Amino acid sequence: MALGRRLKFPAQANQYRGTPRQQSSAEVQRADEEKQGLWTRAMSMQQSYGNQATGKMWQDIQGKQHSSEASKGVKTPYEELVKWLEAEASQDHQQVLWMQFERLSPAQRQAVLLEMAGSIERLKLLMNAPMNWERLVASIASVEGVRLQPDEPELEGNANESGAQATAGTVDVTGLLNPYKDIVLWLNYKANKQGKAELMRRFEMLSIPQKKIALHKMLNRRKLVFAGFTEAMSITILLKKWVDWGKMLSALNEAELVKLDTTDESSVERYLDQEETGFEPEEEHELEEDEDFFAFGLMQGRGEENQVNAENDIRKMLDDHEQLNWLLFGIKAKPNDKLKESSLSAVGTPELIVDRFLKIDVNLPPKAREEARTRQLKAYGYYSSRQCYVYLLTIIVSHIFERGVIKKEKTFIQLMEMLGLSAKKPTPTKDMIAHQLRSSQ
Repeated sequence: MALGRRLKFPAQANQYRGTPRQQSSAEVQRADEEKQGLWTRAMSMQQSYGNQATGKMWQDIQGKQHSSEASKGVKTPYEELVKWLEAEASQDHQQVLWMQFERLSPAQRQAVLLEMAGSIERLKLLMNAPMNWERLVASIASVEGVRLQPDEPELEGNANESGAQATAGTVDVTGLLNPYKDIVLWLNYKANKQGKAELMRRFEMLSIPQKKIALHKMLNRRKLVFAGFTEAMSITILLKKWVDWGKMLSALNEAELVKLDTTDESSVERYLDQEETGFEPEEEHELEEDEDFFAFGLMQGRGEENQVNAENDIRKMLDDHEQLNWLLFGIKAKPNDKLKESSLSAVGTPELIVDRFLKIDVNLPPKAREEARTRQLKAYGYYSSRQCYVYLLTIIVSHIFERGVIKKEKTFIQLMEMLGLSAKKPTPTKDMIAHQLRSSQ
């Protein structure tokens, strides 16, 4: 079916398209110039004659044979779908939209198709449903300009897979050069997929200097490199890659307090120079993540505003060692030798930890306690005790790692010792911290 109105598409070419090894640079340049010429002609034809007339004339230009250029570089499950999409575009006179899809990198094309299908298991079902061109427009817009690795679309976590509704948002990168620009586009893409658009809206409210500082603080690094940033900001949850949104939240909280002259281009550099002693050395820690501890329901299924407020509350609570000890061990005291002796049997059960967090009276009768828990879970935006527990433990593990392993704070080193971990080599990883918390319950 053809849309009853003209579609507007960004004309910018994607600069991250992969180049086949067998092609010379001259051949690639000629191919790009030819494709750019076809794109310009198609846009001009659509503006002059509309979608249907463009489709007929395009068939005369291209002939009856499909080019299938867009199927090159994509994985096998996508090849048939790409060819089907090309045929649908020809039939419904959507050649301009098709060319926009064709200009994407292979990884971006796969991301578009996965976004439309919802999951890799439902890819072929797209061919049995009416073509939704509006959805294709939105999916293309979500990936344009975003640098993606070949396997990234299939490995990335998706809010839709955990039942939450992903909210699409745009981001303004005006005034940001690379690597800042690439990083911000990548973060916005991930936020839309992982139900964190609210955090990106907060990021958007920052000044340009504050945005740059926030990105540095997310990694606690003086120097930013796109590949290093995306790797360090990713955590593995049941074999899926998610952004560590807790890091972003902490960085936003800090960046919002920094006041710099927005007209002074060197203000950020001077600030970073002053903060450099607090940054990690360039030989970064290898952050290993637990692949079965974190659940795919992490921070999903909850209202975005509730998420941000709850994350702030939890971070503040975790900064108070007495409250953290209460949450985990049911004791409001500093770690000491006496506590260490019994610590491994003192970590609360998941249900008990959730009740402590929700401030539920543990002395209530079982039925009254369950009713109180249900009310509090709903008030905080969680749909189950399990989701709340996983959410809490995810942030706790990240917090203990950051404060005890990275910053080497005495209180958190003592906390790790209570869990049976040594701050010395081998350096504890997030996986090890998570394992000790689970095995101690």
